Amino acid sequence: MDTIKEYVKISTWIAREIAGTIQQEEKEKLEQWLGAEEENLCIYENIRKRLSEEQEKRSYQKTENIWADWNKVQSRLKKKTITYRQILQWAAIIIIVFSTLLIWKQQEEITDTSNTTHPHSKIYAGKVLATLTLDNGEEIKLQDSNSPEIHQEGIKIYQSDNQLVYEDSVKNEKKEERFHVISVPRGGEYCLKLSDGTIVYLNAESKLSYPVTFSETERKVHLVGEAFFDVQKDTTKPFIVDMDSLQIRVLGTEFGVRAYTDEECVKTTLKQGSVKVETNSNNLILSPGTQAIFKKSDHSLERQEVNINLFIGWKDGRLIFKHCPLEEVLRDLSRWYNFNVTFEREELRSLPFSLNIEKHEDFSEVLDLLEETECVTFEITDNTVIVK
Repeated sequence: MDTIKEYVKISTWIAREIAGTIQQEEKEKLEQWLGAEEENLCIYENIRKRLSEEQEKRSYQKTENIWADWNKVQSRLKKKTITYRQILQWAAIIIIVFSTLLIWKQQEEITDTSNTTHPHSKIYAGKVLATLTLDNGEEIKLQDSNSPEIHQEGIKIYQSDNQLVYEDSVKNEKKEERFHVISVPRGGEYCLKLSDGTIVYLNAESKLSYPVTFSETERKVHLVGEAFFDVQKDTTKPFIVDMDSLQIRVLGTEFGVRAYTDEECVKTTLKQGSVKVETNSNNLILSPGTQAIFKKSDHSLERQEVNINLFIGWKDGRLIFKHCPLEEVLRDLSRWYNFNVTFEREELRSLPFSLNIEKHEDFSEVLDLLEETECVTFEITDNTVIVK
């Protein structure tokens, strides 16, 4: 807000909205203000939340008078006749309450800087972690550099610098088709180099099924979850990522795919080169900086221009969100930090948030950043984050 006069005007609109007497023009202006900046919505939600809390939540002597006034306001709302004078009184109360909140915040920063908002909670950032399942069902844990070297018909499989490497020492020789599966749990990430030289970065809660060596006609893998592919170019054998009702076909390029089973859309984001996204009834060709969105409900396919960092930043060590609903932000964070989430109020799920952090940021500091908006608070119980 640029001036006190404007602030009083907006406070009056909020008071009239609470009273149910707001005019259509005022309502439209209030909605414009709410949509102008993300911070405005947070201020609005914070005012309404504070006004509806019980006065026992704060023990400051000055606030007791404010809450007493607010209780009077609530009783007046039951009356049919609401005067302009009362509207102004309620607007004044809103201003006083919000000003008091700012004072509280400043006092708490001065007097309580030694305390942490979120005590040690055993919620940690993810790490290099995966399980390799061989074609015979044997499982090998891939969480350090001490995994054994495996040999299968001229293929050497080993772990180097936290990357699983498939090295074909006998090229151009027909081999028996064998499939391996690499699974990355919540709180994990992993990278592997396939036998053709393609590098795949797997995000948390993802699974990739692939042949130990590719056939003579194509290089086909199956993905569930999220991955970034840096495909080795081979014009004679297309590289195909299969996700049941959707396929991505490339010759050599870099792109990200998000295909979690609990999400409505499959998103393919192209960084470099060209990819073809195909369904049973449609297909799209992507150019760098564009994204294909496949909706599972109706099998529709559409293309849009995007900031690719928002969708593949995780591969380079960052988690980036821009105006995303809080529910989506916490869903992604929960995959990486491996925690559960519950919301005390449903409307909190859709609050928009922007965030740009390193993947290995301390979890309590991440929650502190979200709380700085004053729209939400968090409580941690065991491995569950409670949103208030």
